[in-house]
Amino acid sequence: MKIISMNITELKLELIQTIAQTQSDALLNEIRKLVRMDSEEEEIYELNQAQIHQIQIAEQQITEGKYLTHEAAQKQAEEWLKD
Repeated sequence: MKIISMNITELKLELIQTIAQTQSDALLNEIRKLVRMDSEEEEIYELNQAQIHQIQIAEQQITEGKYLTHEAAQKQAEEWLKD
């Protein structure tokens, strides 16, 4: 990996050129995510009482050991799909 020393204007121009030339949806989507992370404030989600209650129930179930591991849930789903 070579390190290139450039000023901010040169860097912006290089990025614009790369974006304009790419045909990669994946690259463009990743660039969009990065740009949004820099320009948007962290989004705060407000939960209503029903959502808070459901989270409390889920936390209690976890505390009581009433949950499935990922592997057990996959196995259960596979069994259901066989029927």
